[in-house]
Amino acid sequence: MADTTPAAGPLEASLLRICSEHLDLDGIHPSDDLFELGADSLTAIRITTAVRAQHGPDLPGDLVFRFPTVAKLFAYLGANGGTATSPEPVAARRSSAVPLTYSQERMWLLHELAGDQVAGNVVVRFDVTGRFDFDALRSAFETLARRHDVLRMTFHEKDSTVTGVVGQADVPVRMWAGEERVRELVSAGATSRYDLSAAPPWSVSVIRRGPADHVILLNYHQILLDAWGLEVLLAELGECYSGRSPDLSPVRRGIADVAREWREWTDTPVAGERLDHWLRSLAGAPERLDFATARRRPGIRDGRGRAETFEVDDDLTARLRLAARQRGHTVFPLLLTGFAQMLHSYTGTGDLVIGVPFANRLRPGSERVVGCLVNMLPVRVRVPVGSSGADVLDAVLQAMLAAHADQEIALETIVEHLRPNRTVEHAPVFQVSFGFEPPALTRLRLAGASVAGSFVPTGRARFDLAMMLTPASGGYEGCAEYATDLLDQATVREMIAAWRTAVHSLLNGL
Repeated sequence: MADTTPAAGPLEASLLRICSEHLDLDGIHPSDDLFELGADSLTAIRITTAVRAQHGPDLPGDLVFRFPTVAKLFAYLGANGGTATSPEPVAARRSSAVPLTYSQERMWLLHELAGDQVAGNVVVRFDVTGRFDFDALRSAFETLARRHDVLRMTFHEKDSTVTGVVGQADVPVRMWAGEERVRELVSAGATSRYDLSAAPPWSVSVIRRGPADHVILLNYHQILLDAWGLEVLLAELGECYSGRSPDLSPVRRGIADVAREWREWTDTPVAGERLDHWLRSLAGAPERLDFATARRRPGIRDGRGRAETFEVDDDLTARLRLAARQRGHTVFPLLLTGFAQMLHSYTGTGDLVIGVPFANRLRPGSERVVGCLVNMLPVRVRVPVGSSGADVLDAVLQAMLAAHADQEIALETIVEHLRPNRTVEHAPVFQVSFGFEPPALTRLRLAGASVAGSFVPTGRARFDLAMMLTPASGGYEGCAEYATDLLDQATVREMIAAWRTAVHSLLNGL
């Protein structure tokens, strides 16, 4: 970092404070590149959200990616009407039926399309060693259920419209005993279909295996939580459990308020312009991606899947971070470029549409909302014959920059206007995805105990292939979820190895 200099005024001082808080660094100079200081994609989103909350909710979503220094942010805000402060929107009055986010609506539709099959179930396991207080855990969940409407929400369809109904707090937390109960409850959480209209789709089971040995199983449907929302929930759960925040009151703005604002914004001229970007970028794109090594695609997907875990080691991570700092962006485009090159070799096509999850937490206050806001968007990447890794990386960077700017356009809106051929053979627009998730499970801290969290495979797959990476100590933990009616374990392991090789080759060529 350069030597610090006094901020030019309240606006620049506010930007320096926001960046310092989210990077956990003191003495940031206005000319310091935030990515060189260690910002990643998630940090950039958090900084953008904070800047929008303080200085204007209509600022673009790619703000930090386009202007990665405080000086550039200050210049842009100064030229585009950024204010010293911007009030947080006030929550609307609650009604008996509240709107859903587009993300929740998507999860509801996938649940209904699954018929009698399971769709959207998530099982999280925490192994707790040390002192444990069941009553404190139950009390903490009771506090959180009062605080967050989504934990008291059921889902209902009337006249082709799906809404949420917020009821009373009835906390489903139970205690069990015995190792055999762990297996039984894990299986039940993964294979039992939720009735979304009957009760809020979540539960907690605590299994006592010994005086200082417990397992906590948190089961929920994805209509309630995305990874970011889970991270917020678990952080607050630990605070309530320890008694550090015993008086947490209901949030001023909840998931229904964000849903209402999102839907109102979708009808604005600005949203129409951003939708046009997506429609132009996807014009003429192939509707289906087929793997040359895959089994024949069945007439109806059965939704069954498996997950293959892997790691990105410290050495490769260090190379990725160095290359990203030198080029002034995050590591994500490098990893996505490797994924695109791997897909090119396994499909034989150079025109790829890849689903990329965007946190969609840009609206003021949304970073603290417990709920489902994630927006999976179709990023189109072209890999021309004979192109170098650097060429593909440049294409990925341009596509991602545009996607960050227009990430508030819901996937459902894009699909509605594209009007792809609807079929039960595959998902519309894209069938593969690649993304980052925050390390949500590490946020649960229970006083007096050590906690190790993990997601339990549920045996389902939403896409043909979905690769997700989560920051871990020194590197990344990865999970490749795949449809077993198309791919087998050996092929997926080969794909992971090919992706890793492509990333190494890309770095060698830069």
